[in-house]
Amino acid sequence: MTKLVSRRPQGLWAIQHQDGQFLADPGCWTTNPQLALRFSSEDDAQHIADGLVRLHNVMMGKRCWAKVKGETVSLLKPVLLYCCEPMRHHSTLSCTVHASAQECPDVLVTWSNQHGPGLPVRDGGSSFVGIKFCPWCGALVSHT
Repeated sequence: MTKLVSRRPQGLWAIQHQDGQFLADPGCWTTNPQLALRFSSEDDAQHIADGLVRLHNVMMGKRCWAKVKGETVSLLKPVLLYCCEPMRHHSTLSCTVHASAQECPDVLVTWSNQHGPGLPVRDGGSSFVGIKFCPWCGALVSHT
């Protein structure tokens, strides 16, 4: 009988607030996942998130916890940014030749704060096809 063992995804992790913003550095939040402070493991991100919850509201007034039915609940969670090195590379690639990432044929992955990652449609517009799985490693892609 085969036993299924769940594996934790490897990659780069960030801390995300319930409102969708990412911790960019102590005291600064951003909606752009590419600017998020990165951690090499989920445990490291969780450790920092737990520390911020203990510090309560010192992070630029960002509330890190809430009371739900008398219990303190964290509004911060670790999220996987990039599942593998090729995804990180292609997600953060910037072009100095073209006016926008949409115009550059070297940009393979674009990000939308509302819809997550996608593959650009080269039709002269800004549309893209959303993806749920990494084209390189097959991991479920974090959607913000």
